Amino acid sequence: MSKKRRTKINPVQLETKIEPEPKKENIEVDFFKCVRKFSDELEIQNKSIHTIDWYKRNLKALYRFLTHLKLSTDPNKIAEQELKEVIAYLKRDKKESPTTINHRIKSMRHFFKIINQLNIVDNLPTRNIEKLKTTKY
Repeated sequence: MSKKRRTKINPVQLETKIEPEPKKENIEVDFFKCVRKFSDELEIQNKSIHTIDWYKRNLKALYRFLTHLKLSTDPNKIAEQELKEVIAYLKRDKKESPTTINHRIKSMRHFFKIINQLNIVDNLPTRNIEKLKTTKY
Protein backbone atom coordinates (compact mmCIF):
# COMPACT_ATOMS: atom_id res chain seq x y z
CA MET A 1 0.00 0.00 0.00
CA SER A 2 1.36 3.34 -0.99
CA LYS A 3 1.33 6.34 1.23
CA LYS A 4 -0.69 9.32 0.14
CA ARG A 5 0.90 12.63 0.61
CA ARG A 6 -1.02 15.17 2.50
CA THR A 7 -0.54 18.67 1.34
CA LYS A 8 -0.97 21.51 3.67
CA ILE A 9 -3.65 23.95 2.65
CA ASN A 10 -2.87 27.58 2.97
CA PRO A 11 -5.66 29.38 4.91
CA VAL A 12 -5.59 32.15 2.31
CA GLN A 13 -6.55 29.58 -0.34
CA LEU A 14 -9.65 28.65 1.64
CA GLU A 15 -11.01 32.16 1.51
CA THR A 16 -13.07 32.56 -1.57
CA LYS A 17 -13.72 35.97 -2.89
CA ILE A 18 -17.36 36.48 -3.65
CA GLU A 19 -17.90 39.28 -6.07
CA PRO A 20 -21.05 41.24 -5.34
CA GLU A 21 -23.66 41.22 -8.06
CA PRO A 22 -23.63 44.39 -10.09
CA LYS A 23 -26.30 46.85 -9.11
CA LYS A 24 -29.28 46.81 -11.42
CA GLU A 25 -28.99 50.57 -11.85
CA ASN A 26 -25.79 50.06 -13.82
CA ILE A 27 -27.33 47.54 -16.19
CA GLU A 28 -29.19 48.87 -19.22
CA VAL A 29 -32.70 47.43 -19.27
CA ASP A 30 -34.68 47.41 -22.51
CA PHE A 31 -38.12 48.97 -22.13
CA PHE A 32 -39.85 46.60 -24.53
CA LYS A 33 -38.30 43.50 -22.95
CA CYS A 34 -39.81 44.68 -19.68
CA VAL A 35 -43.17 45.19 -21.40
CA ARG A 36 -42.93 41.65 -22.77
CA LYS A 37 -42.19 40.21 -19.31
CA PHE A 38 -45.00 42.33 -17.88
CA SER A 39 -47.51 41.03 -20.45
CA ASP A 40 -46.31 37.46 -19.84
CA GLU A 41 -47.01 37.96 -16.15
CA LEU A 42 -50.50 39.28 -16.94
CA GLU A 43 -51.14 36.17 -19.04
CA ILE A 44 -50.03 33.98 -16.14
CA GLN A 45 -52.51 35.90 -13.97
CA ASN A 46 -55.16 34.94 -16.56
CA LYS A 47 -55.96 38.54 -17.57
CA SER A 48 -58.08 39.11 -20.65
CA ILE A 49 -56.35 39.67 -23.99
CA HIS A 50 -58.14 43.02 -24.16
CA THR A 51 -56.73 44.04 -20.78
CA ILE A 52 -53.21 43.06 -21.83
CA ASP A 53 -53.58 45.00 -25.09
CA TRP A 54 -54.84 48.02 -23.13
CA TYR A 55 -51.71 47.94 -20.94
CA LYS A 56 -49.44 47.49 -23.97
CA ARG A 57 -51.01 50.48 -25.77
CA ASN A 58 -50.57 52.69 -22.70
CA LEU A 59 -46.97 51.57 -22.21
CA LYS A 60 -46.15 52.11 -25.88
CA ALA A 61 -47.59 55.63 -25.52
CA LEU A 62 -45.45 56.15 -22.38
CA TYR A 63 -42.37 55.17 -24.41
CA ARG A 64 -43.31 57.67 -27.14
CA PHE A 65 -43.81 60.45 -24.58
CA LEU A 66 -40.48 59.71 -22.88
CA THR A 67 -38.61 59.79 -26.18
CA HIS A 68 -40.43 62.94 -27.30
CA LEU A 69 -39.39 64.68 -24.07
CA LYS A 70 -35.83 63.28 -24.49
CA LEU A 71 -36.04 61.40 -21.18
CA SER A 72 -34.55 58.01 -20.38
CA THR A 73 -36.55 54.97 -21.51
CA ASP A 74 -34.55 52.57 -19.35
CA PRO A 75 -36.98 51.45 -16.59
CA ASN A 76 -34.10 51.45 -14.09
CA LYS A 77 -33.36 55.10 -14.81
CA ILE A 78 -36.91 56.43 -14.99
CA ALA A 79 -37.49 58.57 -11.92
CA GLU A 80 -40.64 59.94 -10.35
CA GLN A 81 -39.82 63.43 -11.63
CA GLU A 82 -39.63 62.18 -15.22
CA LEU A 83 -43.05 60.56 -14.95
CA LYS A 84 -44.43 63.80 -13.54
CA GLU A 85 -42.98 65.61 -16.56
CA VAL A 86 -44.83 63.14 -18.80
CA ILE A 87 -48.09 63.77 -16.92
CA ALA A 88 -47.61 67.54 -17.20
CA TYR A 89 -46.92 67.13 -20.94
CA LEU A 90 -50.11 65.09 -21.37
CA LYS A 91 -52.15 67.67 -19.52
CA ARG A 92 -50.61 70.84 -20.92
CA ASP A 93 -49.52 70.02 -24.47
CA LYS A 94 -51.57 66.98 -25.48
CA LYS A 95 -54.67 68.31 -23.67
CA GLU A 96 -55.68 64.82 -22.56
CA SER A 97 -58.58 64.55 -20.15
CA PRO A 98 -57.92 63.77 -16.47
CA THR A 99 -59.64 60.40 -16.94
CA THR A 100 -57.29 59.44 -19.80
CA ILE A 101 -54.26 60.58 -17.79
CA ASN A 102 -55.49 58.54 -14.81
CA HIS A 103 -55.67 55.47 -17.06
CA ARG A 104 -52.07 56.09 -18.10
CA ILE A 105 -51.04 56.52 -14.44
CA LYS A 106 -52.77 53.22 -13.57
CA SER A 107 -50.84 51.48 -16.37
CA MET A 108 -47.53 52.95 -15.21
CA ARG A 109 -48.15 51.95 -11.60
CA HIS A 110 -49.05 48.38 -12.44
CA PHE A 111 -46.15 48.06 -14.90
CA PHE A 112 -43.52 49.23 -12.40
CA LYS A 113 -45.07 47.20 -9.59
CA ILE A 114 -44.90 43.96 -11.60
CA ILE A 115 -41.41 44.44 -13.03
CA ASN A 116 -40.23 45.37 -9.53
CA GLN A 117 -41.76 42.15 -8.14
CA LEU A 118 -40.02 40.21 -10.92
CA ASN A 119 -36.71 41.78 -9.76
CA ILE A 120 -36.11 43.37 -13.14
CA VAL A 121 -35.81 46.85 -11.64
CA ASP A 122 -35.11 48.18 -8.17
CA ASN A 123 -36.94 51.45 -8.35
CA LEU A 124 -40.64 52.15 -7.98
CA PRO A 125 -41.00 55.68 -9.39
CA THR A 126 -44.81 55.61 -9.30
CA ARG A 127 -44.96 55.26 -5.51
CA ASN A 128 -45.87 58.92 -4.87
CA ILE A 129 -47.72 59.73 -8.08
CA GLU A 130 -51.35 60.54 -7.38
CA LYS A 131 -54.28 60.35 -9.74
CA LEU A 132 -55.70 63.59 -11.07
CA LYS A 133 -58.96 64.92 -9.74
CA THR A 134 -61.84 64.29 -12.12
CA THR A 135 -65.19 66.00 -12.26
CA LYS A 136 -68.41 64.06 -11.99
CA TYR A 137 -71.14 64.86 -14.47
